[in-house]
Amino acid sequence: ETVFSEMEQMKREGNRVPKFCFWAFNGPVITVVQSLFDNIYKKGKYKDLWFTWDGKPLLLYNNRPAIDAILAETRPDAILSFGLNYAADEIRPERIAVNFDDGEEDGAHVARRIAADGPVGYFSTHPVEDIVADLRGAGLPAKASNHAGAYICNHVFYYLRHRFETGLPETIAWYLDNAPWWRMAFVRGRT
Repeated sequence: ETVFSEMEQMKREGNRVPKFCFWAFNGPVITVVQSLFDNIYKKGKYKDLWFTWDGKPLLLYNNRPAIDAILAETRPDAILSFGLNYAADEIRPERIAVNFDDGEEDGAHVARRIAADGPVGYFSTHPVEDIVADLRGAGLPAKASNHAGAYICNHVFYYLRHRFETGLPETIAWYLDNAPWWRMAFVRGRT
């Protein structure tokens, strides 16, 4: 709630702030989603900060069959995924996603392949150096990153690339890891 209150204050002061959506990836996903609905969406809290899709707030959760069905139905030309990297001071386009999860899930360590039938890794389908140059040209701090980490960011990047390679090979896909928006604003010299 502190972040949202701060974002609202910054917006009142005339600053541009990002819209948000939640993503429940692991743990008791249904419980988390229900709590978000009850405590944020149902009450209309921070409504002007919601990222909406077809007039409804976007809420993402880990449900691969639904993702696969949406991809099959929409057959997107391109997918751009975003992650949050608290250690970064810039936007970092990722070069490689690896076929391995290494993290915490439901309080236990996880070490497993993402796709049993998948290769060791996938490269971004868009030249990372071009993305960095375009972002810098727009005055944004940017730096290429060789990999998307070892868990959630990597999982999203790898899973989508694997789905495209096995069913939508013409789809362009890349992943951007972002520094927290407030840190990038200060790096750029803006408040």
